[in-house]
This record gives sequence, structure tokens and C-alpha cells, in this order.
Amino acid sequence: MTRLAVVLSVLTVACSGTTTPVVTPGQVVIVGDTTFRTREGGVIDVSVHRTFREHDATGTAALHGMALEAAQRSALVGVATARAWLSIVAALAATDAPATYEAAQRGIDELGTMYRGANGSRHIIDDTGHAILLARMAADRGDHVGAGEALTKVLRDRVEIYLRTFQGTVE
Repeated sequence: MTRLAVVLSVLTVACSGTTTPVVTPGQVVIVGDTTFRTREGGVIDVSVHRTFREHDATGTAALHGMALEAAQRSALVGVATARAWLSIVAALAATDAPATYEAAQRGIDELGTMYRGANGSRHIIDDTGHAILLARMAADRGDHVGAGEALTKVLRDRVEIYLRTFQGTVE
């Protein structure tokens, strides 16, 4: 009878549908300039380090509901990367407008737009591509302050789009 109960329990778990990946707390994986740390509750803390023109910054994000291996391949790591770039942009903004523009552009490039094809994203209005073109035109005219401010706003907006689109998966 005990054997039957064990078999039924195993079958119930195996056939129950979706499962949350098991993450063992305390694991640390370093891949280049990115560190993944697992903690209780199946959370993976991601930190990404960036250096640009003698400015160093680390951006962070917390990933939920994925295995450590999946986190290492996830485009959601881009949220941490973008936050590092936003820190660099903040450090540059008062002193070097062309570098601010360039750093914001690098952040936008690394973050990407994976949210566009995600489930539930069809109700998201994203006009950031237009803002990027206007910023590029401002930079071409020599308005690096305006261009840098515009790209910084785009980077912040895209991080917010990721957080809304993947709510519950990245914070």
C-alpha cells in the first residue's frame, strides 16, 4: 500500500503541469562582467558591471521563475545592464554631453527590444524609436545636451517597458 501511495504521489507531481524551476540558494556564477547569485524564494540577483571613460557602475536586477542556466541566457539581464549605463549617464551628464549621449546609446543598444515580441506586449505603446531618431538629429546639429537627455529618457522608458512587460519575472 505504501508503494502505491509513493507511485501515485510521483505521478501526481509529474503530471501537474507547470513547475517553478528549483534554484538552490547560495550559488554564485560569474560570466564575464555579470554575476548571478541565487537566494531564497527562487530569486536570482544579477549584477552587471560597466566601465566607460573612467566611470564605473554596477546595475542590478532580480529574476524570478527561472533556472540559473536560463537566467544566464536571458535577455532580462539587460535590465541590470541598462541600470549600469544609467548610472554612468548620471555621472557624465553635468560634465560631458557628447559622452552622455554615447553612453545612453550604448545602454539602449545593450538593452534591446525583446519586449516587443513578448506575450502581453501588444498593448504597449512604444514610440522610443522615433525619440532615438530625433536625438540623433539633435546630435548631428551639435545639440549633445538635448540629444543626451532624449536618449537617457529612452533608456529609462525602455527599462520601464521591460518591467511592465515581464512583471513578476524581473524587478
